[in-house]
Amino acid sequence: MSIYDDTFNTGARRLFPSRLFPAVARSREEIDALSGLACLGVVLFHATAAGPQLAGDHWVPVINASLSHIRMPLFAFVSGYAFRSVAISAAEGSLRAAVLGRAGALLIPLATLGTLLWLLRGGVGPAWPGVLLLPYAHFWFLQALFLIMGSVLVLARVLGGRHDVAALLLGVGSALVWTGALGVPDVTLFAFAQAVLLAVFFCTGLLFAGGMHPPVRRTSRSPAAARLRLAGAVALAVSLNAATVLALAPALTLPALHNTLSLCIGLLGVVGLFLLRPRVGWLTGLGRHAFAIYLLHPFFLVGAALAVRAGLPGLSPELWLAVTLPAGIAGPILADRVLRRLPILRTLLLGSRPGS
Repeated sequence: MSIYDDTFNTGARRLFPSRLFPAVARSREEIDALSGLACLGVVLFHATAAGPQLAGDHWVPVINASLSHIRMPLFAFVSGYAFRSVAISAAEGSLRAAVLGRAGALLIPLATLGTLLWLLRGGVGPAWPGVLLLPYAHFWFLQALFLIMGSVLVLARVLGGRHDVAALLLGVGSALVWTGALGVPDVTLFAFAQAVLLAVFFCTGLLFAGGMHPPVRRTSRSPAAARLRLAGAVALAVSLNAATVLALAPALTLPALHNTLSLCIGLLGVVGLFLLRPRVGWLTGLGRHAFAIYLLHPFFLVGAALAVRAGLPGLSPELWLAVTLPAGIAGPILADRVLRRLPILRTLLLGSRPGS
């Protein structure tokens, strides 16, 4: 079953009647475009961090600070959207097989690439094997995703296969943590705190995938689709403007409301992008390699940074990004295409099973 299948999940349909959300079924191209946007945000952030020090009011740090409320939430949202097929299969089949499948897809690359990056950095960070158990570099996202996915699968099994209800409960619990109504246990193991915070976005994506698919896909030019796109544009504009204000003048926000505002910015941003239905060819192309870009981009950024510092010292921040940003994107795409032909390395580095 494709993760973009228009078949209804009956439980989610009861929670979210299709008549409330006409014309919002998403093609694979549109979801891949969202993944491509998330990749751009992540690579831009790490390319900036590896480059020259910039003043806080420089446009690049301001953009990074604004996107910090949307960048990883968008990755989590898309992951939740794509997880629908796994949740359905687990409800109809083996829970153990579903959990082990997620472990192979996420934890094998974590172990392989996390260890490799730790070695390349000369052992900087937690002592090995702490890099596999504690949040390390960008691999914390894999740990958090595994905890969220496992929680959805286990809770859905307890609820009789209702992954929609499981996602709703976990999402509400995560939102309560954001608002301060619930506290997060001081647990650093396996990116637990990050998993709790990202769960609301993952579960929102999962609910959208199950409950917002009309039985017949309607044309993107219909009046209903136009209204949804307008709503998405307004939501995204509000989100980005609020994020920019928060980045430029954080003192305007009461500390107690900062997390709640960040949650609202993130939800408005990802839902706004979803409703906008972006279908940009090159973004879709990036999205098809999103997992490889996320996993491998630091290795190519390091190589590009070393080459730039050796050959072009004193490069301006704009030119630095013009060189390193393409390297952090194009390198993983090329590596992904090569690894697809090497089953063992594909499994070790990308978590893809042989023959998949």
